[in-house]
Amino acid sequence: MLVTSHDKTSLMSPKSQTLLVGALLVVAGCLSYCRVLNAGFIWDDDAYVTANPTLRTAGGLWEIWTRPGATPQYYPAVHTTFWMEFQLWGENARGYHFVNVILHLLTSIILGSILIRLGIRIAWPAAFLFALHPIQVESVAWITERKNVLSGLFYCLSALAMLQWRFPASPRTSYTTAVRSLPSPILYWAAFALFLLALLSKTTTCVLPAVALVVIWWKTGQVNQKDVATFIPFFVCGIAFGLMTAWMEKWRVGAVGEEFSLNWLQRCLVATHALCFYIWKAVLPRNLTFIYPRWDFNSLNGWQIGAPILCVFATIVLLQLARRGQRGPLAAGMLYAGCLFPALGFFNVYPMRYSFVADHFSYLSMMPLLTGVAWLVFEFAANKVRAFQDSSAAAVSQNSSPLPQKVVPLQISCLVIAAVCIPLTFMQTGMYRDLETLWRTTLERNPTAWMAHHNLGKLLEEKSEPQEALEHYLSAIELNPNHVQAMNNAGLLQIKAGQFADAEALLRKAIERESRFDLAHNNLAIALVRQGRLEEALAEFDLAIAINRKYENARINRAAVINALQANK
Repeated sequence: MLVTSHDKTSLMSPKSQTLLVGALLVVAGCLSYCRVLNAGFIWDDDAYVTANPTLRTAGGLWEIWTRPGATPQYYPAVHTTFWMEFQLWGENARGYHFVNVILHLLTSIILGSILIRLGIRIAWPAAFLFALHPIQVESVAWITERKNVLSGLFYCLSALAMLQWRFPASPRTSYTTAVRSLPSPILYWAAFALFLLALLSKTTTCVLPAVALVVIWWKTGQVNQKDVATFIPFFVCGIAFGLMTAWMEKWRVGAVGEEFSLNWLQRCLVATHALCFYIWKAVLPRNLTFIYPRWDFNSLNGWQIGAPILCVFATIVLLQLARRGQRGPLAAGMLYAGCLFPALGFFNVYPMRYSFVADHFSYLSMMPLLTGVAWLVFEFAANKVRAFQDSSAAAVSQNSSPLPQKVVPLQISCLVIAAVCIPLTFMQTGMYRDLETLWRTTLERNPTAWMAHHNLGKLLEEKSEPQEALEHYLSAIELNPNHVQAMNNAGLLQIKAGQFADAEALLRKAIERESRFDLAHNNLAIALVRQGRLEEALAEFDLAIAINRKYENARINRAAVINALQANK
């Protein structure tokens, strides 16, 4: 997958090529993501932006950096950008979307520069594919995923500085004279500082030092002790931040419970399935959605058996190629699996409550993976160009200039990628227009998404559409019999509709599953009051207050019931 032949027929200098292709990439990216600028806030954007108190004051910026619990996750670099933007455009979603798009396109351009620096001839087709592929829409169109696009930018900048430091540029390949002129120690510490900023944006970037060692092995055929020692500070910081995030995911975000109680065999099945899943979506990006079906490992099926076999077979093939001197494919495979490792299911991540895979999990891993896909596109274009030149060779005069053998396939590859990806990405961005569109589109593509049913129900309830809201709550309960919030919400709607017996049954079921659910106790008491069972209702109000001493509504309701009982006497 990693090709190291330089393009000797280029009609432009590397620097001019970078500027021109970068400009074309920005134009293509703007066409792909133009609808995002009219999108609003969606799921979790309230916690990160609209309802985030740290964005409103100067003291909030201090809290962002010094108090981990002040924000949903301790990513102070991300929340600092939100803080600055909140001072500029407040709760206008367009500004946040614009910054996300720009960060993603900058990351794509720097990725192209890195691949050129590595001597990979399909650098710009790969950069185009990374920028325009529809699987990236979730990371770009979702404001909360500023984590991905910002960490990706720092990740690539750090990698570029590492490359410039470890493999000093020759006049032929240099296009960053300003960076090349810096002394090596400055480049090293610049790479380290950028790596820290990447970690402070999202800790999945902790894989960067391992990525660097894989690249060194690919370029030189070995990794010596000096190379490993050089990256010890990177490894120490990466592991420390990774462990902190894993702890926060488990104990602060809530990645605990029955959904996460997987044994190691099941986690290995998740990992192999996920590795195959993202490859499939990269090659054939159909039915991309916000929540994918959560795989059930209670009974084996063809995919669960086939995915580990495919992974083992691919590993054997790549190892055999490496033994024959072709290290590139194995390096690409290691980079792909390594970048994806934090999201393969070996660590508890809260969204895995709903699905083991998500488009935004794959952001960094798409860099090596889509480079491989771009190589396939390039080879296809090169074969077509060769066939065309062979068929027309007899008609070409001896004095005519032949088409550049490599430039033309590269240009055709970029055009093919743009022509295919721009409309696909443009259509995919429509899914993120607003919350209702997000949940309805998710359910069209994955009717089993119980979380989407529940959240759409809440949205419809707020819009005073109780009947449809109730239907979605009941669907969520059918798909997830332990969803106590949906039971409570559905029960409350049934009380309002006069369906007191149905409400009682649902609320009792919620309490069976979560005995300390104060809201369910209060609402059950209301259902009992409406049925004239005041003594039973009083007991439920007492339980709600015992669970939550500050539950004022339950106290008010309890006082009303006591007054009613006294009046009846």
